Amino acid sequence: MNGEYIRQISISNLKFKILNFYNNELSESIVEKTIPLVRERIKKLSDYLPLCEFFFKTPNKYEIDLLPKKEIIKKIIETVASINEWKANTIGEKMQELAKKIGVKNSEFFMILRVTITGKKISPPLNESMEILGKDECLKRLKSISN
Repeated sequence: MNGEYIRQISISNLKFKILNFYNNELSESIVEKTIPLVRERIKKLSDYLPLCEFFFKTPNKYEIDLLPKKEIIKKIIETVASINEWKANTIGEKMQELAKKIGVKNSEFFMILRVTITGKKISPPLNESMEILGKDECLKRLKSISN
């Protein structure tokens, strides 16, 4: 199945194909929520899990060293904890405000946040991914690094 076909079929049909490909071992609701984030990026069904694995299990390795970034991560935790409306646009706004407030370039700030949440430098859109993961899961991942 090639990328052009993947982009043309319905989300529900693609969900069924991905679930089938992975022997129905993935959460149906998460697959459905994540397809719009990765549909343009996948060329074959086997491309799905490498991009989305962090939705199904917490990363146990990280593509950058986060230990020197603990102070920034602690500030992110405080801000994330204070967000009441857990929606992608609100998350993005609050994170941009924090980056500006603490004087960290957006590129560096969001790389730290992305790797803390996903384990990887490249992932589906971050704010939307955080919305799908949920506030509690994001806080858990952030706190696991800051301790």
